[in-house]
Amino acid sequence: MKEIVVQKSWNDNLAASLATFCKYYNIKISKSSIYKSFNDSEKMQDFVRIQDFANTYAFEYSSGFFDKSNFKSLVFPILALVKGYRTVIIIDFTDTNITYLDSLTGKNTESLDEFISYATGHYFYLNPNSSYLKEVNFEKLTKLENELESKRNWVSPKIIELTPESLMTDFNIRV
Repeated sequence: MKEIVVQKSWNDNLAASLATFCKYYNIKISKSSIYKSFNDSEKMQDFVRIQDFANTYAFEYSSGFFDKSNFKSLVFPILALVKGYRTVIIIDFTDTNITYLDSLTGKNTESLDEFISYATGHYFYLNPNSSYLKEVNFEKLTKLENELESKRNWVSPKIIELTPESLMTDFNIRV
């Protein structure tokens, strides 16, 4: 796992979690660009803002509630809300343990029962494989290809104007 984006104040937990989520998928969206998208940090303190983030950056998303009985049916990673209005990213799950990333405490593994005891049950699933991100990656690839193309030493071909006279002289065609 790449480094976890650390929160620096009580209200940047969500932005730090979203930036960490982006790093998880090698998407270059920084915490500061997330703040800029929402004009100020105060707007990024609410878990509901994940939907705003998803709409802004064209992620597909779904949300819901989890408990011990439906945990196996979830697709990971997911963003989950825990007590204290902190957002964590659940990255792995077994029958007894859960592993998550927290912008305050780092990577943690604990028992599922312990996690469920202080989690609110709200989760958000984000799918970064939207057509928008594919288009952005395609544009980056096209730009790179164009840069490489411009650096090649191309010899420009001789342009021949095709007229009846040029056909006769250049290609030795007799009528």
